[in-house]
Amino acid sequence: GFRKAKTMRGRWLPLTVLAVTILAVGGLTACSNNTPADSVDRILINGEEPARGLIPAAADDEAGIKIIDLLFAGLVTYDKQGQVINDVAQEITDSSDHKT
Repeated sequence: GFRKAKTMRGRWLPLTVLAVTILAVGGLTACSNNTPADSVDRILINGEEPARGLIPAAADDEAGIKIIDLLFAGLVTYDKQGQVINDVAQEITDSSDHKT
């Protein structure tokens, strides 16, 4: 009586749990879609949020400086030898009095 019922329940419980799990996982994978939602190009950067926003003059934290460096180009940059080369600037000229 009692012992037989307990043994039957013990045999079917793992199979029932397995069947429910398989059905649940199968149902969830049917909902997924492998095609992209749109064809917009994206740039994903793993980092942290800047402390003071993306204002170049106010950036004083490492996260902000890294993101601003990626967003904004300077007038000049440096090559591998440390020489100044034009980045955004087409030409940089000095005035005769060297003040501008």
